[in-house]
Amino acid sequence: MSNLTQKQAVFVAAYLETGCKVSAYRKAYDCRRMNDRTVTRKAQEVASLPQVAKLIRQQQDDALARCNVTLENTLKGLAAIAYTQITEFVEWEDGKTTIKPSHALASHQRAAIKEIVITPDGSVSVKLHDKLRALECLGKHLGMFEKARPELAQPLFNIVMSAPNTPEPK
Repeated sequence: MSNLTQKQAVFVAAYLETGCKVSAYRKAYDCRRMNDRTVTRKAQEVASLPQVAKLIRQQQDDALARCNVTLENTLKGLAAIAYTQITEFVEWEDGKTTIKPSHALASHQRAAIKEIVITPDGSVSVKLHDKLRALECLGKHLGMFEKARPELAQPLFNIVMSAPNTPEPK
């Protein structure tokens, strides 16, 4: 951070904390005599400075790496939600419902579960994350809804297809 001014360094730290350029600018600079439009413009100007933008990107990349957030992990998580079926952990027959114990579930199955509710009468409700939203996110990553990007299509397709329970294409 040696090539940043002290105020720019405060801006970067505040932006990384809040995710809001305007809030970061207000924390780093004296804005008492500025209107909101000016603060917004100035915040964008500071964020666009090459040395500031570079440090923000580096810090964000470092945080993602520490948390193991990668394109592959993100796509696998979305694929788990999109393709896991409720029948993988809930069975019902003749009015009786059985839920597999959590230790019997694979990690991709557990990741697909949004909520398990046990009511006072002992009944159980299992809700999955939004499959349609996960499919939409996957489709966007694969370029299905915009002009195709052939250089990304095959690698992204391979990642999605390697996820558990992904159906084979026809």
